[in-house]
Amino acid sequence: MSLDLFNIANQEGIEIWYKELDPPLEAIYLNSLNRPPLIVFANRIVHNDPYFRCIFAEELGHHFTSCGIAVCHQRLNNRKAIEIGRIEFRAMRWAAEFLIPFKKLIRAYSKGITTFHELADYFQVTEEMVQFRFKLLNIRRMGSTDVL
Repeated sequence: MSLDLFNIANQEGIEIWYKELDPPLEAIYLNSLNRPPLIVFANRIVHNDPYFRCIFAEELGHHFTSCGIAVCHQRLNNRKAIEIGRIEFRAMRWAAEFLIPFKKLIRAYSKGITTFHELADYFQVTEEMVQFRFKLLNIRRMGSTDVL
């Protein structure tokens, strides 16, 4: 259930709206000086709880990692495209680490929950989110002498 995400949004004073958004847009995080932060979700995604949780967590990730940075650009040069990629990566990393904490991942493994499908069900996320979380573990491992 996404109650934990709603609680975080509430604690942070983030408004939640639901609208008809044109595909491929599924959600957007907005923050301006004149209004409270806002996450707008496409109506079409709210009934798919694992997918909605992943999108919700990523939008909260924008709040915590790139507050106030606008990422909607019509024309992108390489520098802007790279920066947007970094912004999206930071938000996605926040989401993956929040939804699939390392200690809980180890606990799931110790219970025999080991496939991407099983882990996605266990954490109520998409398989893509589980795969991304494992990529993060590999990235962190490459930059460290620690063995997981």
